[in-house]
Amino acid sequence: MDKFSKVSVTLLSALAISPIFSNVHTVKADNNVKYVKEKTYTLKKLTNRLAKAGYVYKLASFKSDDIRDINGKTLSSNTLKNLRKANPDFKVNRITIYSGVTASQHVDLISKNHQYQVQTDYLNGAYNKNVNLKALKPIVKMELNMINKNEKQNLGVDSFNQLRKLVDNVSDKHAKKIALQSYDELKTYDKNKNETIPTLLLGQGIY
Repeated sequence: MDKFSKVSVTLLSALAISPIFSNVHTVKADNNVKYVKEKTYTLKKLTNRLAKAGYVYKLASFKSDDIRDINGKTLSSNTLKNLRKANPDFKVNRITIYSGVTASQHVDLISKNHQYQVQTDYLNGAYNKNVNLKALKPIVKMELNMINKNEKQNLGVDSFNQLRKLVDNVSDKHAKKIALQSYDELKTYDKNKNETIPTLLLGQGIY
């Protein structure tokens, strides 16, 4: 997987201000210390959008600390070995947020033959394999730079104009279709930061 510049977006901060946690209750322990009650949420809208891309996702790591089966169990060494060897394409099955003290966001993935069903970290546990297409590398790089430089502001008309020129210069039909989709998704994200980043940028460290 090619490494692009990671974007410094604090996941916990994003979760803390998210409206879906407005009704989270606390549990009071015997020592009078309050703890946030653990809850699980499935992000259906995001799940559906990422799932539509099909079997285009790859695991970024095959270490036992980074992936588990969908029941939260650690994969056996033999399973990890076979998984690494097969290196299958995955489809997004579910995006889940765990609230509370251990706030985190995970993605459940399923392989095309359904042999493997695993869970990994949403931010950097899996990535869209299309980022490795030569024609899309300039697109990915610019989109990441735009988000990185304008984390809390509009991404800018000039930047979008430059991005559109890159998209229009993509000659490969398959790559151009992906580039146009990513461009449109980034424009949607720019208008409403509650929307998530483009499908193409999954696994690039952006919430």
